[in-house]
Amino acid sequence: MPNRRRAEPDEATFLLIQAGLDHIDQGITIFDRKLELVAWNRVFFQMLEFPEKLARRGTPFSAFMRHNAERGEYGPGDVETLVTQRVETARRFLPHAIERVRPNGRIIAVRGEPLPDGSGFVTVYSDVTEQRLQERRILAEKVGLESRLRLITDAVPALIAYIDRDERYQFVNRGYAEWVGRRKEGVLGRKVRAILGPRVYDAIKPHIDAAFRGDRATYEYSAERAGRTVHARSTLVPEVLDDGAVAGLFVLSSDITAEKAAQAALVQAQKMQAIGQLTGGLAHDFNNLLTIVIGNLATLAERPDTAEFVEPALAAARRGADLTRRLLAFARRQPLAPQPTEINALIASMVGLLDRSLSKDVEIALSHRAGTAYALVDPHQMENALINLALNARDAMPDGGRLSIATSLVDAAALDGFDDTVAPGPYVRVDVTDTGTGMDAETLSRALEPFFTRKRPGTGSGLGLPMVYGFVKQSGGHIRLASAPGAGTTVTLLLPRAEEPAATVEAPEIAAALLSRSPLAEQRLVLVVEDEPDVRALLRRQLTEAGHAVLVAASGAEALELIETVEDLDVLVTDVVMPGRPDGLSLAAIARRRRPDLKIIVVTGHAERLAAPGRPAAPLPYPVLMKPFTAAELAAAVAADGPARR
Repeated sequence: MPNRRRAEPDEATFLLIQAGLDHIDQGITIFDRKLELVAWNRVFFQMLEFPEKLARRGTPFSAFMRHNAERGEYGPGDVETLVTQRVETARRFLPHAIERVRPNGRIIAVRGEPLPDGSGFVTVYSDVTEQRLQERRILAEKVGLESRLRLITDAVPALIAYIDRDERYQFVNRGYAEWVGRRKEGVLGRKVRAILGPRVYDAIKPHIDAAFRGDRATYEYSAERAGRTVHARSTLVPEVLDDGAVAGLFVLSSDITAEKAAQAALVQAQKMQAIGQLTGGLAHDFNNLLTIVIGNLATLAERPDTAEFVEPALAAARRGADLTRRLLAFARRQPLAPQPTEINALIASMVGLLDRSLSKDVEIALSHRAGTAYALVDPHQMENALINLALNARDAMPDGGRLSIATSLVDAAALDGFDDTVAPGPYVRVDVTDTGTGMDAETLSRALEPFFTRKRPGTGSGLGLPMVYGFVKQSGGHIRLASAPGAGTTVTLLLPRAEEPAATVEAPEIAAALLSRSPLAEQRLVLVVEDEPDVRALLRRQLTEAGHAVLVAASGAEALELIETVEDLDVLVTDVVMPGRPDGLSLAAIARRRRPDLKIIVVTGHAERLAAPGRPAAPLPYPVLMKPFTAAELAAAVAADGPARR
């Protein structure tokens, strides 16, 4: 069996996440459960003045603590003791929100949260120096200076208020009034509960009580504003009189909706990446199993006394193979052949197919804002994506409606709402909109997860949108879903734009080319290299039944010995993923150098292993068979061209 190691994000994915993090105004770090650095952004190193040598994956948390201790950030004391105390605290992975004053006078707010699956810890760092200065300014002013205070506070980008002992607003600045959706006059004199509403008030009441006892209180809360959820972070500062009584509370709040959205996007991106890694690994293992099942069932099906029982099993196994292909599409591990593709022409050519796939009560409308729109995508997978979106739209419009497909050219600069940060650059935008039932917020948040569906059992696999998501991400693009109950759904695809080619040549499909060859005419001596014993036995039997002589090897090293010693070898059939060295692709390269006349065929269930890390797959100089394949496909590949035994 292939070695199984914990999946790590490839370099392209890491750089994409890193670029997104660098756009966040706050500093951010993510440490894994071993307290080793896995992600960060530029602001963190600038704000905390850490050396660039620490900006690498795997830097231990203790290295940052030691650097701080050595430069006096934590005051006097033994450096190792100071470091140990902080590392032990971090190992508990508890949520925390603290502030500390750095030696340079800047005040840094540190907020940490464990990741939902317990795999690590994300921390956000904010420079709140100006915010704290504003608090001191508020405390320095007296209520009698209200006119001057109003002028100042209306100008600052913060939400400021003052409530008395009865929890009535005696002062609000313009920002606070706008935050609660009212004019100042509609807030002054009214109680906090009436302005914020019962739900929010009940959530923050313990903090208000604590502040009236004389303790400064900081908390976060969310509220519904104009049909969307907004988030704020508030600090309550007691106004303490000479006799120790608390006359009222100064309120200083800030809108952290964007910060929360960035954190949620990061967690969602990590979640989808983790699901994709798990899904891709499972799909590959099932491909190996299905190769064995389908191959043996196909042999049994040739016997008339078993066909009645074998054919249903073979059909079910083939459906399983189709399911693994869908899973590999979501996991971004399907083989792609990207080329400059004119999207408008592709959509126009599909109208007839879409019209037959939809009910007669669904109207199709096309629009495009540019004469030509070339995107760098696999045209066949692009067609599959559009078909999946159209079928989803059909199911959302049981009584009929309108399906609109619109294209345009955009230069991304500040687009939001997509699955992750959109890098600046030219894109082809495709909007697929239906007038159907729409989705609620919970459904929308999970719509891209594999096997999640609200359809009736037996009417949907839950893989349509995940397949589209995987294709778009594997193509270097982005996806956005917008929907509401009763308001329909819009799926927006951003695809990397391509230059118009000088001449469009249809690339031949490898599998189709192989199957179109003439049947086997002469015997060949074939070396099969496969570490899975059952798959190895199946391939040997299929080739033997096709009339070939077969040698087998369980590893690349064993295969090299046979290549060196058996001069009459005609064909090498090798799996890609094998334990030890060399693996399948390395074996093929060595064999090609040593035996230029040797025909080489690569078989794999790992499409992504055909490319170097961080680069798209380039055509290999020999045929590729994707598992599971049939005996006929294998025989055709061996028979196609190449030397034969005499």
